[in-house]
Amino acid sequence: LPVVAASRSVRVYNATDVVVFLEFGISTVEAAVATSMPFGPGAVEYVECGPAVTHVAGITSAGSGTVYFTEGYGN
Repeated sequence: LPVVAASRSVRVYNATDVVVFLEFGISTVEAAVATSMPFGPGAVEYVECGPAVTHVAGITSAGSGTVYFTEGYGN
C-alpha cells in the first residue's frame, strides 16, 4: 500500500477455500494464526487503514491461495 497522509479503506477478498489471517502495518509486519485477524473462505471485508500502514502480511490456516486487496477513499 502506498504511504498517504490520510486513512483509507481497503477491500479484502479472500479467494481461498481456507481461513486467512492478516495483519496490517509497516514493512516488518508479520501475521500469525494465533493473533492476526481471520478472514473466512470467500469473505469480503472492508478494513480502515491509518496513514502509517504500508504493508499487509498474511498466512493461511492450511495450504495456500490468493487474497485480493483494493484500496479506496471515501464512500
